[in-house]
Amino acid sequence: MYAHGDTKKMQPASSNPPHDNSEPFSTPVELQFREILDRFPAGAYICDANGLITYFNAQAVELWGRQPKLNDPVDRFCGSFKLFLADGTPVPHDQCWMALGLQTGKAYIRQEIIIERPDGFRSTVLAHVSPLHDASGKLTGALNVLIDITEQAHGTTAQALLAAIVKSSDDAIISKTLEGRILSWNAGAERIFGYSAKEAIGQPITLIIPPERQHEETAIIEKIGRGERIDHFETVRIAKNGRRLDISLAISSVRDRSGHIVGASKVARDITERKLVEAALRESEQRFANFMQYLPGLAWIKDSNGRYVFVNDAAEKAFGRTKAELLGKSDRDIFPPEIAAQFCENDHRALSAGAGVETVEALQQVDGVHHSIVSKFPIPAADGKPTMVGGMAIDITQRVKAEQALRDLDSRKDEFLATLAHELRNPLAPISNSLHILRMSGELSPTTERVCGIMERQVNHLVRLVDDLLEVSRITRNKIELRKESVELAAILRSAIETSMPLLDAAGHQLAISVPTEPILLQADPLRLAQVVANLLNNAAKYTPHGGQVWINGRQEGQLAVVSVRDNGLGIAPDMLSKVFNMFAQGEQTLDRAHGGLGIGLTLAKNLVQLHDGKIEAFSAGLGKGSEFVVRLPLAQAAPLSPVQVTPALGDKAATPPRRIMIVDDTRDSVFVLGKLLEKLGHRVSINHDAATALQNARRERPDMIISDIAMPKMDGYEFARRVRQEPDLVGVVLVALSGYGQESHRKRAKEAGFNYHLIKPISLEDLEKVISFSSADEATAGRVAQ
Repeated sequence: MYAHGDTKKMQPASSNPPHDNSEPFSTPVELQFREILDRFPAGAYICDANGLITYFNAQAVELWGRQPKLNDPVDRFCGSFKLFLADGTPVPHDQCWMALGLQTGKAYIRQEIIIERPDGFRSTVLAHVSPLHDASGKLTGALNVLIDITEQAHGTTAQALLAAIVKSSDDAIISKTLEGRILSWNAGAERIFGYSAKEAIGQPITLIIPPERQHEETAIIEKIGRGERIDHFETVRIAKNGRRLDISLAISSVRDRSGHIVGASKVARDITERKLVEAALRESEQRFANFMQYLPGLAWIKDSNGRYVFVNDAAEKAFGRTKAELLGKSDRDIFPPEIAAQFCENDHRALSAGAGVETVEALQQVDGVHHSIVSKFPIPAADGKPTMVGGMAIDITQRVKAEQALRDLDSRKDEFLATLAHELRNPLAPISNSLHILRMSGELSPTTERVCGIMERQVNHLVRLVDDLLEVSRITRNKIELRKESVELAAILRSAIETSMPLLDAAGHQLAISVPTEPILLQADPLRLAQVVANLLNNAAKYTPHGGQVWINGRQEGQLAVVSVRDNGLGIAPDMLSKVFNMFAQGEQTLDRAHGGLGIGLTLAKNLVQLHDGKIEAFSAGLGKGSEFVVRLPLAQAAPLSPVQVTPALGDKAATPPRRIMIVDDTRDSVFVLGKLLEKLGHRVSINHDAATALQNARRERPDMIISDIAMPKMDGYEFARRVRQEPDLVGVVLVALSGYGQESHRKRAKEAGFNYHLIKPISLEDLEKVISFSSADEATAGRVAQ
């Protein structure tokens, strides 16, 4: 009849019983049945399989004399009331008709019993216990209808009530003899089978049984004769018009007053429509399953408890388990804890969000870790609440491996560039410091002064190139920092020509120069623009055969400064004109001459010009017809003019008090020149070529500052700094890292090791003086690392 589970509170009123949609009444038929029970002139209540009351009507409260609590163990079976047999024998609650019905699963009809209310009043009632089952046939509880026969009219009242139930039921309720003759036929039977009561009563029940199912009646009568009950027996019956109907039957025996079985009561429910829906659903599910099986990726569905209810073949293969091993199991039953936790967390995200989520999940398998892009989405029930979660995954293991390989390659590239920059900076450091020493001597001839200026500009230019090489990724991300100032275009061109002239001379080229005599002012980074023009001149030198001609021209066109570099060299193929500014792009190589290089010169030039809000273009009539590169830059507003290269002006002695400075570096040229420079600045210097010796000497000398290289044998600069910081007598010393490695990771590591500053080779005299000026003990604890 009516299945039920956990119930919500239903508080019946004496005159207006509640009519909500709470369990155990949820379907329209069940709600109609409840309304009937609520309006009964008899008591009615329902217990679950454990005997806990889950429903009662107002008439039951009247009989009991008090209102029990739903699902309360105190009111188990029929409430905390005294029960007696007709002869006055007390009846324990666990042996009442409700308890027996739940224990045996059988119906107990018209069983007389006496209820004593708390106020002492006794009522004699007929109990009608009917077990309740769910769709699978499992016993879920029982209904007890209590008909008050205290006033000697119990027989008539009971029959009237039962007749009302039978008459109002939408199901077919039929009674028959043990020989199979129909005794009663309600309106529901008329509606379902098409026969009127007059046509059916007295006829054999085989009237509605198809010929091929006649044997079912024999088996049914045999079971009824043994006192057995038949529930949810699905079969086929035939209507008067010949239409076959899918029917669910519930059949129980009918006994006389002596307890002898004299017939059977049958409730037949038309489930034809339900069967059609189920068939359509099965067909739909089969189409769904077929579709999911042929998906190129994994697919699965889990219930609200995380148990797999569907997996396709791809998922079965990926998980390394058969469907039988997966279905009904959760991730925690199948996978290691860390993997299961990952899967469950993503399921929870999808259910909580009420929408699909996409993530990447990893699964350890025999052949390694497999990665998949996973989409997880909630699957709502009929009421719209998500009760299941679906998942689909595409294996991206090969893509992840390829990405990791690219990351590894990029990491090796970074390591190579850092090492290359370090190796280039090491020889630049003593050259730069030697130039500082020469300038500080104050005895330079004009020629020597000019040579020093040239060398300083070229060293600075080379340092900038090394910086670009180290952080080549900045080029494509426009991360290059400009140091703009007001500068003349002619000064920029002269600096670029000076840089490229050795290469042009070596190639035997003639350079025709047209530099404007009138001032053309730009607000620009002079070194960067000189780098742009020098790159264009170098390109012309490399791609022009020996003894060629190169032209450089600077001019003003309206509000633009224009620089043109032209040659009569190899030219550019039409298909390369649009690509020459791409990273690492190079023209066709020949066997007799290597024109290449890194292939970043024109890319850098284009980005630098764009950072100056300018434009660069390439022109060529084709291969063998030379090429021309034109740069257009916006003019600056009138402003004070700055020279292209400024050399720091130094006094005769250092601006700060003399310090005791220790240098630690295994490169003897570098440490010698740096020591002499510091001595020129007025400081007392000690030199050490290895960290272990420096540590011993530092304990004795207690310097104000230690300038240490990083890449040293046996003990590197990081370890040296850590040991210095552990020395009680060296608490106030300022530690300066001096290294050819200039990436952010190196700066961070230096700070963690205990360095106060991190300077990059070749050291800037300005930075060096600033660091020395901060060498007091108080400021040393600030932990600054110079950028």
